[in-house]
Formats: sequence, structure tokens, C-alpha cells
Amino acid sequence: MKQEDFQKRDEIIFGKVINWEKREYPPDVCERFEELDAKGISQLIKLGFMKLSQTMNSTPTVESFLEFANEMEQKGFTFYFAGFTFDPRSDQAKEVCLEGIYRQGDYSAEIGLGFAKFVSKYSPDEFTIEDQLLRAWWD
Repeated sequence: MKQEDFQKRDEIIFGKVINWEKREYPPDVCERFEELDAKGISQLIKLGFMKLSQTMNSTPTVESFLEFANEMEQKGFTFYFAGFTFDPRSDQAKEVCLEGIYRQGDYSAEIGLGFAKFVSKYSPDEFTIEDQLLRAWWD
């Protein structure tokens, strides 16, 4: 992959280009993110940084995450994803991994129930349903 591909990846995930060479950490240390949406996932798939069949720590596949998020988006509820990626100099640079999904803000009972049904099939390590938060995380 070209440097421009990694810059585009960073813009999609972090909203800016990361100057990886100025980071205090070695290249094999991951950089975490928490605000990736379904549109961003679709762009990362097109760029080759994610695969539909990809999974991490028993998470749903990227395809399942994407289908759920798109279904919720059609109902007016946006979900975001948390995960990590690596310095372009790392052997793992082509990986963008998802390890959590959440929605912060109002939601209907139907959305809360749909979220619970979706994530419970995959036994998340952390699972939260609160007034303003739906969250699942796999470790």
C-alpha cells in the first residue's frame, strides 16, 4: 500500500492525518479509535484495510456490524465503532480492527432491544444498556 492510502485511512478513522514518525511509541503499538461509523467502515473496506469476514476477539464479523449499523441508520439511529490500527511502518499496518460498538444519546425501546439481540449472539465481554448509552465490547 502507498503512503497516500495510509493517510486516507487515518483521515477516515481519526479525522486527520497522523504523523506516525513523531509518536512516542514503537511502530507495533496500536492507535485506538472510538468514532468510526458505518460509512467509514465501507470506505476502509474499499481501500483494503478491512474485510467483510474479519472478526476480532469473537466480535461479529465486519459484515454483521455493518448490516446492523446500516439497519439502525435507516431508522435514524447512528452507531459508532471502537477499535485500533497500526503505524504504517508496522507489519500489521494493513489491519483496522473493531472491538466495540456503541450509541450515545436517546434511543427507542425497539432500538435498545434490537441492539441487545444483535450483540448477545456474540457474548460481549462488556455490555451496557443505560438511558443514554448502548455499548458492547469484546476483549
